[in-house]
Formats: sequence, C-alpha cells, structure tokens
Amino acid sequence: MDCGHPSCEVTQVDDIEVVACRVLGTLGWFRYGRTLASDVAVRLLFGDFDLVAELEAVSAPGRSALVYRPGSRRGRRSLACLPPGRWWRASPDLWLCRDRGLLLVSTPVRVAVGAG
Repeated sequence: MDCGHPSCEVTQVDDIEVVACRVLGTLGWFRYGRTLASDVAVRLLFGDFDLVAELEAVSAPGRSALVYRPGSRRGRRSLACLPPGRWWRASPDLWLCRDRGLLLVSTPVRVAVGAG
C-alpha cells in the first residue's frame, strides 16, 4: 500500500508495512492490509527502545528532540524503516527521524520526560 506518489518507499518490518512518502514527508502504517494507527505502530516498532537523551532541537519540528537507542536486533531492523536524514510526520503531533542508528522523536506539544 502507498499514497500513489512515485517517490514512496515501502518497508516491511515483521507484519507491519511502513510507507514513507518523500513528497508529503509523511509515514503511513499498515498491518494485514489495513491502516494501523500511528500510536500503535510506533509502540510496536519502537516500544523497546531506550531513552538516552533530550536535546535542544535545531531543525526539529518541536523545541526539543528525544533520542532513543534500539534495545535489540529487532529494534535496529525497525529503525531501518525510516529513511535517514529528514523528519517524517508520523501523526499531526509526532515527528520521527533516524540519524546514525538512533531514533529522534519530536513534537510541537511540550511533554514531560522522566519521573516527577
């Protein structure tokens, strides 16, 4: 499944199909031929990643970016579904980027990180 643009890149990670549209800068998620909600897809693909830092963002959509490291071989495979070097809109308030084997997550909405 894709959005119809010739520049879409489709990657399969286990039973999840990830469609990265270079024209729109968006990610689409599919499972068993049906659209998968972004929050579910992100949890399934990246839920075992370890938070390693929060950085002030220079080019991210939000003011900061959370930096995650894959926690397993499957995590590294999941990370490969994101074409590197740009921010991808996973949902209206969630942006993802792959850089040097790390997952960067940014949101224009301020979130609290860590235990209070």
